[in-house]
Order: sequence, then structure tokens, then C-alpha cells
Amino acid sequence: MIQHRVPIAVGVGAVVLTPIILPLLKPVAKATIKTGVSLLEKTKGALAETVEVFGDIVAEAKAEVAAETQHKSNLKAGAYSQQELNTNKSATP
Repeated sequence: MIQHRVPIAVGVGAVVLTPIILPLLKPVAKATIKTGVSLLEKTKGALAETVEVFGDIVAEAKAEVAAETQHKSNLKAGAYSQQELNTNKSATP
């Protein structure tokens, strides 16, 4: 019989104490939520900045790769031109 009284007492206590405790906890809950929202906004800003910086780094890397590729192409074209000049010189009497 005692085993059944404990859950009933807890239930009655919760019903009686909830209207008293809830107004006391509301400011704490509100402050916690405000802090969470503030942290979320700061995190969004930091994440946006990180994405922008990473995007800039990727763009720089792509530009460097394109410049290196162009430089290699120019060197090959110059080598072929020089080779053609040498061939033309030896073919001319």
C-alpha cells in the first residue's frame, strides 16, 4: 500500500508546486533562451566569415593553377617556336 502512495504524493506535489515554481523559473528559462539566440547569431556570423575566407582561398588557388598552366603552355609554345627557328636556320643555305 505504501508503494502506491509515493507516486500519488509526487503527482499531487507537482500539481500543487507547479504554479508556484513556474513563475520563478520563467525568467531563468527566458535568459537561457536569449543567450542561446545570441550565441546562434554569433555562430552564424563566424560561419559566414569562414565560408567567405575559404571561398577566397579556393579562388586564389584556382587563379594560381590557371596562371601556372598558362605559363607552362607559353613555355611549350616558346620551345616549339625556338625549335622551329632552329629547324628553319639549318634548312636555309
